[in-house]
Amino acid sequence: MRNHSVPYLRIVWQCYRQQEEKVEEDLAKRSLLYRLINALYLALIARTELLCYFVMILAHLCYGNLLSLPLPIGAMIWGMLSLPRPAKTFWITVLTYVMVC
Repeated sequence: MRNHSVPYLRIVWQCYRQQEEKVEEDLAKRSLLYRLINALYLALIARTELLCYFVMILAHLCYGNLLSLPLPIGAMIWGMLSLPRPAKTFWITVLTYVMVC
């Protein structure tokens, strides 16, 4: 790790703040509907596992059979109980099961 001088770090921080202020100004110029849609999109991207759980449960509700039963059970038992997010192993298991069935 490199050690930077204080003036260098101060300049980097000022550039970062200027870019952040420019983004905030651009966002403030947008309409309220655009900002709402953007906020919903960012919230959805931040919590994609909830969308996946919903799709697993919806798939079982639409095509209820024994082959689709492990998906909502896995989402409720393994996926939702692991904090903060399910491990990569969970998603690989779900993808493998979907591809095989």
